[in-house]
Amino acid sequence: MTEHERVQCPVCGRADKTVSLRGWQAEHDIRRAEACETAARRPGAPATESSAGGGSGRGSLDPLPLIGEEVTLGLVGLGLLAAWRQLVWNPVKRRALPALASRHEEIIQRFFAAINRHPDLWLCQRDEVVFPAGGLQTAPARDAMRWLRDGDDAKLDAVLNPD
Repeated sequence: MTEHERVQCPVCGRADKTVSLRGWQAEHDIRRAEACETAARRPGAPATESSAGGGSGRGSLDPLPLIGEEVTLGLVGLGLLAAWRQLVWNPVKRRALPALASRHEEIIQRFFAAINRHPDLWLCQRDEVVFPAGGLQTAPARDAMRWLRDGDDAKLDAVLNPD
């Protein structure tokens, strides 16, 4: 059976909503690559935006004291922003984000390795169940995906092959 052929779901009996987990993995890889390309092409967002009104918007006859207040508040705000970036954002950007990305990549690779160990598994997107091709036993998709992610193949096999 190829990945492009469809099998019938043992729950609903339909084949139009089933996909092999390997086919699902290939679709995920394509979407992930497109998202990475889009993120790489996206320019960095500007740090600040100017307001359309060009000021506080208060109509006053004496603008000089207000301009002085706005400049002072703006400088204080910039100082606070610089301090926040230095103390909070830069350490997060340098350490936490790469660590999270690395951990995410490790989990994805482990999950896809498990899918490759079970080439006969299919997913019914309508009923949200996982089942072996030609089999009658099913497992809830959420549980099956968690077992695959965690490498608990024995639990998945026990549910799908109870004999």
